[in-house]
Amino acid sequence: MSTQVKSTFAPDTAHNSVGVEEWKVEATKALKGKEWETLEKQSSDGVAVHPLYFDCPEAFTLATKPQDFKGTWDIRQIVNIVDAKAANKTALVDLENGVNSIEFTGKVGECDFKPLLENIHYDLASIAIDGCDIETAKSLFAAIPDAKQKDALLVLNLKADAASIALFKEFKDKFAKTTFFVADAKCENKTRAEQVAAAIIEGIKALKAGEENGLAPQEIAKSLLFKVAVNQENVVEIAKLRALRNLWAKVCAKAGIDAPMSVHAYSSKAMMTETDPYSNVLRNSVAVFAAAIGGANIITTLSHEIGKEDDFSRRLARNTQIVLANESNLARVNDPAGGAYGFETLTGEIAKSAWQLVQEAGL
Repeated sequence: MSTQVKSTFAPDTAHNSVGVEEWKVEATKALKGKEWETLEKQSSDGVAVHPLYFDCPEAFTLATKPQDFKGTWDIRQIVNIVDAKAANKTALVDLENGVNSIEFTGKVGECDFKPLLENIHYDLASIAIDGCDIETAKSLFAAIPDAKQKDALLVLNLKADAASIALFKEFKDKFAKTTFFVADAKCENKTRAEQVAAAIIEGIKALKAGEENGLAPQEIAKSLLFKVAVNQENVVEIAKLRALRNLWAKVCAKAGIDAPMSVHAYSSKAMMTETDPYSNVLRNSVAVFAAAIGGANIITTLSHEIGKEDDFSRRLARNTQIVLANESNLARVNDPAGGAYGFETLTGEIAKSAWQLVQEAGL
């Protein structure tokens, strides 16, 4: 029969004689005379990060499954369209070498989608379109054979409004696995609370737009993707993503929605340096780590060299994720930060601040 061991910082210290004051003494020794308070840190946007947390905050509802948990995330790579056949060739190389999702950007509105999608199994690898509009979406749909439409894993990144919702109503049954709408924070230089609030506000606006156009919130939520940038400050970035999931779970509970949340995290351009591109490899690695631990189910790694996309930079970008997912085994555990005093506290602080901003926006 096992005996339950209480926390180190519980009143009963029978199982661990080291208390907080003793820890401080040992910490000061390790710091070679500096005060242990020097371990107190602050993130770039002012979030306090303590060296030690003594208790869990109040309980929060947390969407512990950001999407149907598959034991991995979608490794998404960006392909810029200049020429459809060349972009197709680049995408196929990426897919053959470990990515399982492509996002096409660039001249999407001028593109012939049939040569672009040739030999791509879009029933297995999701295909996202950046800068998509209604006409582009219709052109994309027209390039998909009838027999493959129902299983096509397309991501349109449309803002939910009357026009896009009309498109959704027209095609949602034919393209049952397509994600139509996006809630994009688009403010990576803002505070983390502001980023979370911006994404939640966009999500709520999407639900409201759906209702105004005759759709139940459940239908919109099932076809909604959240997008947010992540940088190298991994502890607070993990908390940011968990706060985003946390608040959307709260919104869904209020709206009577039972739908998985889909989160696309991409490495932040703002964290990159032009003068020392190889240090960006480290930044990207830490950002991917934070995205995975925070619960993103789609992750994009940008090139370590700003504005450059050659074979080597593409290989390095995708392999950063492949190694972290399959060799470091980050994809094997769902919400590994859950229950840790520090992460729960930081998640709660960001969530509270973000929720206040959502309420101030009248939502």
